[in-house]
Amino acid sequence: MADDRLRAVRAMVDGYIDRVEDADERRAAIRHLDGVASLAVLLALRRGLDAELAAVCGLVHDLYSYATGIRWLHAVSGAEMVRPMLRDTGLFTPEEVLLVVSAVFHHSDKAGTLRPEWLVAAAQPPRRARTVLPLAQRVADIAEALVASGIEGVPGNADYEAICRPFTGSDVLAEFHTGWCAAFVYACCQRAGLRLPLRHPRVSCRFGAVRGWLEWAQLDCVGLFRDAGCEPGRGDIVIYDDVLGRGPHDHIGVVLEVRSASLLVAEGNADGSNASGVVARDRRGHIGGYIRLDGDYVYEWSGEPEWSV
Repeated sequence: MADDRLRAVRAMVDGYIDRVEDADERRAAIRHLDGVASLAVLLALRRGLDAELAAVCGLVHDLYSYATGIRWLHAVSGAEMVRPMLRDTGLFTPEEVLLVVSAVFHHSDKAGTLRPEWLVAAAQPPRRARTVLPLAQRVADIAEALVASGIEGVPGNADYEAICRPFTGSDVLAEFHTGWCAAFVYACCQRAGLRLPLRHPRVSCRFGAVRGWLEWAQLDCVGLFRDAGCEPGRGDIVIYDDVLGRGPHDHIGVVLEVRSASLLVAEGNADGSNASGVVARDRRGHIGGYIRLDGDYVYEWSGEPEWSV
């Protein structure tokens, strides 16, 4: 059983590493992940811990970083990446999955004292943008430029593949087909310098879903949500309710211009078309609320993620 589990994890890791385009990066990934896994086994044996799970932790700890090329907050995002990956094998108990998730989540905490009863995650500071423009303005400018490029939600479209890449998975392009509006907003924010992990530790889903944005903005520690009655501005993130006929919080976009009765909004999967575009939206209907971006917001978290298997 142990050999089966390690082989299964190794096969998944190899699948991601094999897709890394740069040959030097592939070699570096193999050396690093194998080396950390071997060291983890030695430490586990010395301390009387589970050597097999230690090997799994080592093999997957930096997988997100190599698979996506994203280095910032890669421990938090990596934990969310490996959670369903291990769960769906059916080879690990929920407790074992969460143990590995916790190890990946905290592995960047080089200064912390890691004990099972007390774990502290140190967030990486965001890269500071070189421009003096406010965050909301940067997001709007990037969104406007992206939609102008005419993104289509199909494999082979470089912009679409870049938008999907942070969310990982061999079928992510197909999974986001006609449903990449939230991933588009995530890409705009990341390029503007707002560093967010794949999933916040206190919300129920990833930022690739509109619900993930809504729950994040409504957190007390974030406080960026504004109700539909507020006066919107350029760069606000607008959340729609049932605008595509799919129920609450079914669509999202970036406000480019505010008019007396309408909004001009940059959207991925505009109007469910599977293409980017600028859409005129009635301000009086289907608005679930806005996320008012604050340039002072910086992601930080201590403790365990509140995720279930």
